[in-house]
Amino acid sequence: MKNYPYLHLFIAFIFPIILYIQTTSYGFTNFDDNRIITDNIAFLSDFGNYHKVFNTDAFVIGTSQFYRPIQLLSYMTDILISGGNKPWIFHLTNTILFSFITCLIFLFLSNSGVASKYALLSALIFAAHPLFVPVAAWIPARGDLLLALFALLSFLAFIKYISSGKIVFLGLHLITFIFALFSKETAAVLPVLYILYFYLTGNRANRIKKPLLLLSVYAVTGLIWYLIRSVVMGGSIGINRVHGDDEIIGFTPFLQNLQTIPESIARFIIPFDLDPIPSYSIFRTLTGCALLLIMGILLFRSKLKGKGTGIFCLLWFLLLMLPPMFFKHKLIDYLDHRFFLPLIGILLFISLFIFKSDRVSGHKVFVKYGTWIMIAIIISFFCVSFIKSGTYKDPLTFYTNAVKKNPRSAIAHNNLGALYHNSGNLDKAVREYSLAIGLNKRYINAINNRANAYFLQKLFDNAIHDYTAVIKMDPQDANSYNNRGVAYVRKGLIREACEDFTAAVGLGSSSASKNYERFCSPD
Repeated sequence: MKNYPYLHLFIAFIFPIILYIQTTSYGFTNFDDNRIITDNIAFLSDFGNYHKVFNTDAFVIGTSQFYRPIQLLSYMTDILISGGNKPWIFHLTNTILFSFITCLIFLFLSNSGVASKYALLSALIFAAHPLFVPVAAWIPARGDLLLALFALLSFLAFIKYISSGKIVFLGLHLITFIFALFSKETAAVLPVLYILYFYLTGNRANRIKKPLLLLSVYAVTGLIWYLIRSVVMGGSIGINRVHGDDEIIGFTPFLQNLQTIPESIARFIIPFDLDPIPSYSIFRTLTGCALLLIMGILLFRSKLKGKGTGIFCLLWFLLLMLPPMFFKHKLIDYLDHRFFLPLIGILLFISLFIFKSDRVSGHKVFVKYGTWIMIAIIISFFCVSFIKSGTYKDPLTFYTNAVKKNPRSAIAHNNLGALYHNSGNLDKAVREYSLAIGLNKRYINAINNRANAYFLQKLFDNAIHDYTAVIKMDPQDANSYNNRGVAYVRKGLIREACEDFTAAVGLGSSSASKNYERFCSPD
């Protein structure tokens, strides 16, 4: 295998396609893909809007804090190629991107000192890992795929540049870095990693001044990106800034998200019983802390040369974990796709510790059985991931699996309830809404949904109770006033209904105006 690098690249490319080609028969999950793609299909279908993607947020609504124009451009390209809003093309693009990234991981490991055979096997383990099924099978993970693609390309170009000094590699490095920035905000920390790599790995090629020159280039590039993003997003991120009812951005969510660091390690090293919408687990947190401690001990007690590279690997993981930690969705602890690029650092750390160059430098068991052990892991991961990817087949399958794996997920119960609601199964809908409310007493969307379901069941007292709860939490909700008014009408309580219609009209509800004229007008 050592003498066939192109064969290695071919294997690295074709492996994820074999694993995930089945996803091209899947649909949407209605877990953000409806908000990003389906709800914006008119905008995305017009390729003449390609320049407008740089002037809006990732949801094309102008109110979120996610600025990812390259992601939107990729969706527009999918629609242009397929001729419409067809899920198969989005899944196919994700799969192809995943394949290219697997090739780049192989090259990155090889360029970092891992023997070619083991670099390939390590890349295949990463590609088959059950933790990363959502990265390939969940359409909204496109941003993470694009980030990983361009980040790895920029790093490989950087390595080539500092070793050869050729300007073409510098140009490729800067271009791919810019593409990474406009793919996902996490790329803003990449320049720090470039410089750390230069100083910690010893790969300087006697060009000490290069990082100083590059720092100024990174600073200018980052400043331009930041200014564009600030203008489009309406300013910089403030401390504990709230967006809607469910999202908080700032230092408080960062502190709340600290558990994701050990949990991501635990889910990577021990990938059992993974759930699509996970919640924090004390067991996983403690396990992850123990694993991080072990890696630190192994690094500093190891007799292997190149400890600086090991330190760089851990810093790769930690620094790339930081940006998403400043965002918190109140109903979601974390999602696994955010760990994709950071955990490449842990993969490199493990690969360098166990084996390096053409000889395994770890225990004798790896010298004799290492290849077969890795192949066994690849096969087992492949089987698990192949089955697990079916979770993303359609909305009902996704949310049914989500509540089964994590009964504590309020958002999964609410969204499953909405599916039952839309299909006319109101009893199941009410049950799921009630479970969501039991997990989060102030889950206003679930309370409102249950009120609507009660109304359709003609349980007007229950509906009025829930609409009242919504109004107490959000006195500016004109729809709840109007809906409660209609429920009062059904009970024959016209005076109470007219009070609600009046309040709703005052809040700008056109539906309430019609109801007021019908039931309350003296004419």
